[in-house]
Amino acid sequence: MLSNWNKLYNICGRLFLMWKLEYQLKRHSAPINCIDISPDMTILASASTDGSVGFTNFQTRQTNYCQNHGDPVYGVSFSPNSQYLISCSNNGKVILWDCKENEEIGSFKAHELTIRSVCWSPDGKYIATSSNDQTASIWSLNRFTKRQVLTGLKGWIRDIKWSGNTIAVAGNDSQVLLFDSRTGKPSLSIPTSSSSDVSSISFHNSGQCIAAASYDHIVRIWDLRTSSILQKHSAHTDSVLRVSFNPYNEDLLSVGRDGYAKIWDLKTGTVSLSCQNHSSSVLGCCWLPSSQGFLTSGEDHRICSYKISDTGIDPLSLDYQDGDILDTLEKMQNDISRLVSTMKSIDQRLLLQEERLQWLEDIDTKISRKRK
Repeated sequence: MLSNWNKLYNICGRLFLMWKLEYQLKRHSAPINCIDISPDMTILASASTDGSVGFTNFQTRQTNYCQNHGDPVYGVSFSPNSQYLISCSNNGKVILWDCKENEEIGSFKAHELTIRSVCWSPDGKYIATSSNDQTASIWSLNRFTKRQVLTGLKGWIRDIKWSGNTIAVAGNDSQVLLFDSRTGKPSLSIPTSSSSDVSSISFHNSGQCIAAASYDHIVRIWDLRTSSILQKHSAHTDSVLRVSFNPYNEDLLSVGRDGYAKIWDLKTGTVSLSCQNHSSSVLGCCWLPSSQGFLTSGEDHRICSYKISDTGIDPLSLDYQDGDILDTLEKMQNDISRLVSTMKSIDQRLLLQEERLQWLEDIDTKISRKRK
């Protein structure tokens, strides 16, 4: 039989040592609102309040900053074939970029007010935008012509996502609306029961459920086939700003104003990773197309990259900048303290479990009676 500490090590290995902080990049001169990775995993795009779109080469980690928007940029999204990037900004402008050359191909005024989010159709022929003007629109890349206008939400539309023939939108409303992308007509309305704005939504890779993050600190997940809620988690101690389903498995990534990034296992409804490597709010997140890693972006102007590892979160792999080593050492000490506390708690649970197993074993033992 394994000792308690061996059992504890195996459990902690599954809980804490799956992910490693690979590197940190300090990019932009202002908060980084959104990030995305090209499907071929060669370019990282970032949208910043400093008005620029950043194109970071994954191999060299060198960034090319493009100031074409002239206003805070809130969203970036790569085309399915990795050739193009779409970005949106505070002034209602959308820009289409050539990813190979990092050059603007064309731009157009999509909305009169701030555009909060952009996304691509699965076939890469159309894009969708969501705005503070309470509308979302579908655009053809052929001369940037408007195909459909999606209405129904009352307030800002903070996020828009496209899966198959379904488009979902959410924002300053108590519902998530789903539309048929072919007709532009509503197909489903999901009441969220949220006491505040819905900040982000994400489709499961099967397309059969959707997750929503809210300013009320809660992450909710619904089954789209039955419109029933599957899970509800008090995910963070402050507003949850982004959620993103892993493209291949049951993991859901959430980030928030409390500075934490968390991974939720949809099968068990539990947290499999909780880490705090940003010094303030985490504003953006995305998975690697391979699903073997993810990235986060923050109000602290940083991008953090994580990958699956057997050696755990390695604080020595950080890119120390601007005298942050003392802060990092302090975080390391706090992380160790939390880990020790958690290990003690798990050890106590293991001891209690062993006692219960022993009791069950005794109960299960056949009673032999002595014949007289």
